[in-house]
Amino acid sequence: MSAKDRVRLSVGGRQWSGFTQISVARGIERTAADFSFGTSLKAPAIVNPILIRPLTSCVVKIDTELVLTGFVDSTAPSFDAGSSSAGVNGRSRTGDLVDCSATAKPASWFGLTVAQIAASIAKPYSITVRDLVGSTTKIRKFRLEKNEKCIDAIQRLAALDALLVTDNEAGDLVLTRVGSEKSGTVLELGSTGPGGILSGSAVYAGNDLYSELRVKGQSSGSNGASGNKLRAVDVVGDPDVGRFRLLTMDAPGKADRARCREVARWEQARRLAKSIVATVSVRGWRQRSGDPQNRCIGIVVLESLYRDRGLVGYFPHPLLHGPCKAL
Repeated sequence: MSAKDRVRLSVGGRQWSGFTQISVARGIERTAADFSFGTSLKAPAIVNPILIRPLTSCVVKIDTELVLTGFVDSTAPSFDAGSSSAGVNGRSRTGDLVDCSATAKPASWFGLTVAQIAASIAKPYSITVRDLVGSTTKIRKFRLEKNEKCIDAIQRLAALDALLVTDNEAGDLVLTRVGSEKSGTVLELGSTGPGGILSGSAVYAGNDLYSELRVKGQSSGSNGASGNKLRAVDVVGDPDVGRFRLLTMDAPGKADRARCREVARWEQARRLAKSIVATVSVRGWRQRSGDPQNRCIGIVVLESLYRDRGLVGYFPHPLLHGPCKAL
């Protein structure tokens, strides 16, 4: 890792560097990015060593570029007769939404977008919601469940509009879809520059795929005030499964036939995407543009390991990944 790409942890306005173990992870299906650093307390590269306390606010940067804003979760000092060391772990500010209960008042919303309702749920924890999709779909009714945690409510809400919930470098909650951003970097084995593949592996699974996915829904009739209900069903098929495998599920919220079809197609596409897991270790922290590889973006893999399985194309980039080397 070059001196330019040195990782720095700032806690309470003071800075740590010189880490010997580095891990920073962000995923398109993870609400809170996390980090784990380790270092020797005697290492000469440490700048202003300090006692780091859990729950303290912190910032992680690569050189001068922000990659994570959050809080320290835990510290782990250790020692023996000849040496001492310490570890520090933490998460994005959105970790509070994972841990804490929803307290928004009122606990019901009518005719608002997913972003508007999510912003209301996140507001008590001073977390901003960013909608990268710009969806204008109005949710007819949404209500918090008893003792529901913020993230459970927000993910249940996001499912109504086929949105994914993640975070960004500033610790904001982000509503997005796969492919809303794309990388200009092609990952290629043998390349010595950014995007050069060091190693790769893949897992192909079929246990969550179905030849027939049936979605049921219910909505109010034209005289909804009288309590009459209209029931709807839509089915999508996958001939590649090769044998009869049926999954029946309910559409979230009120749903007519068109909404059931939308949910069925989303579920089928989501399950197919998750049945193929490609893991690629790349050279360095940056894309060819110079930007850190820290966003949930699409990447292009040009390798026979994936080409032979028809996997060449855009993949969600789930991790901020770099070699764990002493700085």
